[in-house]
Amino acid sequence: MILVVAALACVASVPLTGGRLARLVNVPLRWAWTALGALALQIVITTLAPTGSTALHELLHVASYLFAAACIIANRRITGLPILALGAALNLLAITANHGIMPASERAIRLAGLAATEHFANSAPLAHPHLLALGDVIPVPGPWPLGNVISIGDILIIVGLFTVLHRTCRAPRRDPNAPRIQAVAEPSRRTRHRPDVQAQPQTLTTAARASEDRRGRPGSDHAEARSCASTTKPPACRRSLEAPLANG
Repeated sequence: MILVVAALACVASVPLTGGRLARLVNVPLRWAWTALGALALQIVITTLAPTGSTALHELLHVASYLFAAACIIANRRITGLPILALGAALNLLAITANHGIMPASERAIRLAGLAATEHFANSAPLAHPHLLALGDVIPVPGPWPLGNVISIGDILIIVGLFTVLHRTCRAPRRDPNAPRIQAVAEPSRRTRHRPDVQAQPQTLTTAARASEDRRGRPGSDHAEARSCASTTKPPACRRSLEAPLANG
């Protein structure tokens, strides 16, 4: 149960750090049904039907990890999933070495405040455990549902899940060296067909020229000089400017 609480905490931390859980729908998850099958098997053997054939429960326990391994392999390119895969592999190694049961430390169970159970437990102390260091040897004291024992593999699974969620749900970073494209505003439909708006630049140009002519008065030679500066026929301008000099 402690893993479920830790997984929910990882999900809740995404929006608290600026991420968006809606981005998870864009992840191309393959073979998702195998992950759901693994979760369903765990719920069946530990909660819904914990009693019955021990051998069958042990077989289903191993099968749940095989289902999860199939989903992880199919989506191994997702960032953070290799960490989760390593944790699941360590747990599977300890379970298969002990015939379908995760070995647990009696001391860790006592420190976590857990009581012994008579029905099937996917984690339990064994008389002669194999690979106990990979088993549930880390106590987590506290009331239900926090009090439990976990393994090194469980910690890696939570770290991998945290990495997957935050790398997938965070906003993409912008490249500071990427060129910026500035949008050019286009005229709207209302102003596109209005002659008064389209003729506005020409009107402003005419007003500016009239203002320049007024600045050139009372000397008409100055006005002609300014007009010649903007004309495209320099010979005519020279004749008009040389005429007053000849008359003088």
